[in-house]
Amino acid sequence: MGTSALEQELRQAFSRRGVVIASMELRSYPGEINAIIFVDDGSYARALEAAEDIEVSYDDEEGLLIIVRRARAHDAVPADQAEGRGVHSKVANDLVSLISARNRVSEVQPSLSYVKDLTANITTVTAARHHLIFGRRGAGKSTLMVEAKRIAEERGDVTAWINLQTLRREEFSRIFLRVARAMIEELLARASQERISARPVTELGAVYERLGALIAKDELSPDEASRLIPDVQHAIKRALELLGVQLFVFVDDFYYVPRADQPELLDVLHGCVRDCKAWLKIASIRHLTRWFTSNPPRGLQTGQDADIIDLDVTLEDPLKARGFLTDILFQYATEAGSRHLSSLFRAEALNRLVLASGGVPRDFLVLAAAGISKARTREKARLVGVQDINQVAGDAADAKIQELEEDLAANAGASSQALDALTMLRTFCLTDKSTTFYAVDFRDKETHPKEYAVFTDLQDLRLVHLIHRAVSSAHDAGQKTEVFILDLSQYTGSRLKQGLRVFDLEEDAIVVKTTRSSKTKDRRAKSSREVLTLLRTAPVLELETFTGLTS
Repeated sequence: MGTSALEQELRQAFSRRGVVIASMELRSYPGEINAIIFVDDGSYARALEAAEDIEVSYDDEEGLLIIVRRARAHDAVPADQAEGRGVHSKVANDLVSLISARNRVSEVQPSLSYVKDLTANITTVTAARHHLIFGRRGAGKSTLMVEAKRIAEERGDVTAWINLQTLRREEFSRIFLRVARAMIEELLARASQERISARPVTELGAVYERLGALIAKDELSPDEASRLIPDVQHAIKRALELLGVQLFVFVDDFYYVPRADQPELLDVLHGCVRDCKAWLKIASIRHLTRWFTSNPPRGLQTGQDADIIDLDVTLEDPLKARGFLTDILFQYATEAGSRHLSSLFRAEALNRLVLASGGVPRDFLVLAAAGISKARTREKARLVGVQDINQVAGDAADAKIQELEEDLAANAGASSQALDALTMLRTFCLTDKSTTFYAVDFRDKETHPKEYAVFTDLQDLRLVHLIHRAVSSAHDAGQKTEVFILDLSQYTGSRLKQGLRVFDLEEDAIVVKTTRSSKTKDRRAKSSREVLTLLRTAPVLELETFTGLTS
């Protein structure tokens, strides 16, 4: 389709949805067309929703990405001066719509504005090295890989993107064949663009057809698939040498593959790119991933075959986490037309958002938007307050349980095991000890590794959060504990009980409070020594609590 015809078609599509386009820019790239549309402020929120709907209506082969911008962004009115005030303003409405439309990142839906994570991992992930990229749901795995893909393509490298969620119902051998075919397909596309017809390209085409033939078979044995590995590797190596480029293979949502199959899948993919300038970038949730087995040796061995990139922003340094998370929210607020977060959120509400999200960027954004919507139910409310965040965090509990069941669906029995572990943990914290934070002894971890694995599943599923990874004992030299906090969704809202010891943030201090109690004085900590003193009061959770779940 020509650009003029596409522009006319897009204008009509938006018009049918009640959006008038002020102007449009079409930018063509290999395999992709970006349509940048400009609309007036009054149509912005509606245009965001329409853009997502229109993109879906186009065939994937069109490669259409629609980007919505304000026609006069420089004239944006601060939230507290717009029609309505604070959370009741049009800007607040636009921010909620923007977060709803753009909080999930994919290959075709890049992040609104890439914010460097706390350890600047973008430099690492774009290096010529295999990487395992770990992080909880919403930690920024896809965001990092999309940015890395953009950088790799800008410098002329070839990239392949595969999301394993779409292949979750395929057997292991077919997943391998589809990933291998995606790699070959991208190399063929580059060779076609450069009009190369040398023998290595012919070889690529032949391997591509063989992969397709196997995928189409009704019944497929693992041996049939694995016999193609040497041919795939040879074809990729020859093509990369001919083209003079590198190949970056981005595999997202790897945890959807059953754990028992994961080392084998990584092993065959590694075989396909062995001794090539081709690099695997595998994104997954750490404790739902098994990346290497020693007997027999299968998979990717960290330190030798691949390096680990850990994206999880823990609450070990909540003030630093707050800075990172609010920077992300500020990018969204700026795009929506607000120059100050203080025009929408009270400072203590932003602090509570840090704890409610557990340091997870997507949760921070989603809860922020939900907080605005909750505050708007109060007619005279101007800003999002702490109670708004408490309530939306409690409302998020059911959604997190649903995500838990989805994440563990590939592993039989894992979902019910995790739910039972959560019930036991909530009983220990809220009923037995009346506290939201607790400790796990290092020696107990070594003695009960299976029980600890059950517990860490809850951490990766954002139901518990790490506060400190090594708190030394004040009385027993050499004894250390990890300290965790129960997710706010598990004890706030209707779950908030009297006399519960909870963590909080106040300006530049960490505070331990006792809920609904006027007799107990708050304990504040600013220095690292004061923080350690607070954390040493955490009750110790015995991992034997979970023994019945591991048999």
